[in-house]
Amino acid sequence: MSTLRRTSSLRRTQQRMAVLFILPALAVYALFVLYPLGMSLWGSFFVWKGLRMVEFAGLSNFSRLFAFPSGARIYGALWHNTAWFFGIMVFQNGLGLLFAWLLFLRDKGAAFFQSVFFFPAVLSPVIVGALWRLLLAPGGVVEWALNGLGLHQGSLTVLGNSHTALAMLIAVDAWNWMGPAGADLHGRSAADFRPDFRGGKT
Repeated sequence: MSTLRRTSSLRRTQQRMAVLFILPALAVYALFVLYPLGMSLWGSFFVWKGLRMVEFAGLSNFSRLFAFPSGARIYGALWHNTAWFFGIMVFQNGLGLLFAWLLFLRDKGAAFFQSVFFFPAVLSPVIVGALWRLLLAPGGVVEWALNGLGLHQGSLTVLGNSHTALAMLIAVDAWNWMGPAGADLHGRSAADFRPDFRGGKT
């Protein structure tokens, strides 16, 4: 009985300590995330004049937001976000799965190829954006290579074309972050299917 009481008392002490350590993070999160979100939502129900709330507007601001011409922009933004989400999920994770499979099959040099696949993830998004902007710009390396191979003629304007810009940005973002997905999948597959990876015997 005494052992059970000591175990219960220890568990309660651990729970109190866990709550004590979590409270500062929750306070910061509530102050800098939840409070601004709540105030923004509350302020959206009012008519503003500068920095002052003039009168209560109810849902009229939202009805104006989804009406013409703002509505078309809102729906366009929603479509772009949806396309971006599914494009990244399929393309980035698909490339990660492919590279994980290639690394799983290749014992020699796997660490080198894993480093190559993971390298884009250590680059700053600013550097990645600037790099691909130079590569895809008219007169850039990609245009020169495509023209040389006969796959494209003339100026390359994929980033300035509304029909290709979104797909190209999805591809660049997938290239930037396919390394962590591939490394994670490779580690999981190696641990699950190769006993020697976990220190066991074959």
